[in-house]
Amino acid sequence: MKKPTLKLGDRVHVSSSSLGKCVYLSTDCKVHNSTLGNYSYCGERTRLSKAVVGKFTCIGPGVQIGLGNHPVGEHVSIHPAFYSKAGQVGRTFVPETIFDEKPKATEIGNDVWIGANVIISGGVTIGNGAVIASGAVVTKDVLPYEVVGGIPAKKIRMRFIEDKVLFLQEFKWWGKTDEWLAQNASSFKNIETFISGNGQELNKS
Repeated sequence: MKKPTLKLGDRVHVSSSSLGKCVYLSTDCKVHNSTLGNYSYCGERTRLSKAVVGKFTCIGPGVQIGLGNHPVGEHVSIHPAFYSKAGQVGRTFVPETIFDEKPKATEIGNDVWIGANVIISGGVTIGNGAVIASGAVVTKDVLPYEVVGGIPAKKIRMRFIEDKVLFLQEFKWWGKTDEWLAQNASSFKNIETFISGNGQELNKS
């Protein structure tokens, strides 16, 4: 008997989306027009819209990814009745849409940790291995292995020094087979051990 590769909590809604193997969506999750890679999961009450999520990414509860926008530049009003013909409140004052409020695609890498109640704007790119502190509001791209937090989110530190980040970016362990991961899981507890044990493999590729 095959083991289940998808685990869903109560009241989960998924539409126009693609889910990898061993994906977990907790209670009250809503995923629309998005992709989740193998072994990634979402905590309860998470909302994903137009997001591409890599493998082994951990998304905490109450996270909102891919929110729409309102005009905050020269527009006199931020209300959609003055820039969209969609009639969100039952009426519009413009004959055509002059500002696109729909969210742009959000890209989230592999092995990313997104803490509870984080908000990520549409169109943002989160690099591999990044960490987003709980409660952060992310409006700009986050570098691979960068730790950010706050409102708006700002850099706190890097998880590893540059040469280690470059190694992980090139090695791409998240693309290895399940057999390789099982055989090498013990080396994941220490970056130095991981690099020393896999450096030759990278040089051969």
